[in-house]
Amino acid sequence: MRITVNTPEAAAQVPYIREQLDRMGIAVPLIGDFHYNGHRLLQDFPACAEALSKYRINPGNVGKGDKRDRQFGQMVEAALRWDKPVRIGVNWGSLDQGSCSLR
Repeated sequence: MRITVNTPEAAAQVPYIREQLDRMGIAVPLIGDFHYNGHRLLQDFPACAEALSKYRINPGNVGKGDKRDRQFGQMVEAALRWDKPVRIGVNWGSLDQGSCSLR
């Protein structure tokens, strides 16, 4: 089940969502879909980082300019730390329009 993790409040709730699903006997993976601040949320909310089954990272929603590579790297480092797979998900609306063109 893909859930948006885009605020500190959302990140704080992820472990409780996992606990409730487990208590109900629902063995579904939780995939965290991050927008712009995932690097910070994964660092500041380790229980969230651990409770998620997978991280979905959209490169167009990671950061702008020189922050992009660093923030993307921080998310990958969190995935390595917590032994989580990463899905790179891209759609046209979230691509950096300045670096894309149709020819």
